[in-house]
Amino acid sequence: MLTATQLAQLLNATDELSSAKAQQAETLKGVEKAIEARAQAHGYGSAIQTQLQARGLVVTVVTDKVLFGSGSAAFRPGGETLLGLIADALKAVPNPVLIDGYTDSVPIATTVYPSNLELSSARADRVAEYFITRGLAEARLFPEGLGARDPIAPNTTATGRARNRRVEIIVQSSVVDQTLQNAGLDKTPVPGTPHPATPHVHPGVDSNVTPTAAEIAPKLGAG
Repeated sequence: MLTATQLAQLLNATDELSSAKAQQAETLKGVEKAIEARAQAHGYGSAIQTQLQARGLVVTVVTDKVLFGSGSAAFRPGGETLLGLIADALKAVPNPVLIDGYTDSVPIATTVYPSNLELSSARADRVAEYFITRGLAEARLFPEGLGARDPIAPNTTATGRARNRRVEIIVQSSVVDQTLQNAGLDKTPVPGTPHPATPHVHPGVDSNVTPTAAEIAPKLGAG
């Protein structure tokens, strides 16, 4: 049973959280538009998909004939150009960036990559390494290889397998229920603190300041 003080704190915290979420959504929408515009201007519009989700902005990049060759973690010609466009847009915000590598379900067994998990990990690491060369802080980047997990299309067709061979770049929402935690009403770990050991959990980076779309516009520019 909440006391009157706790109830008042909860209501105030909820209002603050709603406002922060709306502001963060506006900010990420600005990043999404910048990435889409840059990709279209350079002929990569069909190579990426963007989607705003509760967890943040998800940028899906197909790997076939865009980023990597078959069974390789070496960039194809033009792959760095596309990632550079994305990296430049990500500089406008301080949010943590998850980099998830995926493959299709066809087994791979080479001397370099004994499994799809190793291949997907190498590709995610390669993207993170390139982002660092473009000026993104290493502390913001969390690459992970997930192999054939979480398919977005059936692996029974060539088209479906091609869709599943991808890299997802997730710009995490920096809004957590910090206001509720301050009120002592939520025990969810904030980004940057240890999480319970659960599958596919990414750490984050604490950020107390969320820029507005107007504030990031000069940083996004064009090109």
